[in-house]
Amino acid sequence: MLWLLTVAITALIGPWLLKIDWFDVAFNSVVYSILAFFCFRGHRWAFVLSMILWTIMRAYSIVQALESDASSAGGRLFTSVIWWGTYMGVFWKALTVERMRRREQPSMVSPIE
Repeated sequence: MLWLLTVAITALIGPWLLKIDWFDVAFNSVVYSILAFFCFRGHRWAFVLSMILWTIMRAYSIVQALESDASSAGGRLFTSVIWWGTYMGVFWKALTVERMRRREQPSMVSPIE
């Protein structure tokens, strides 16, 4: 569900406040929505891919902040790290829950008595 929140926020403020191109907003919305679907369905690979993708995106954001004007770089850097930590915590907990659910599932084969 975190991906859907990201899609909504990006679609609402991305083109105006963040100056993100509409094509990028649409592309990211499609990718994030697909990941949200598979995360919701409990696919562990989707959580791992989400963590990798989110780390790459935040790292890119940090690089952009460092290359931009120095007046706003500190705030953007701090914000990126905070959002990275928040999302990573949620993705990690969700992955842990799915691992535990997978272990607790009873076998589909019933023992012969």
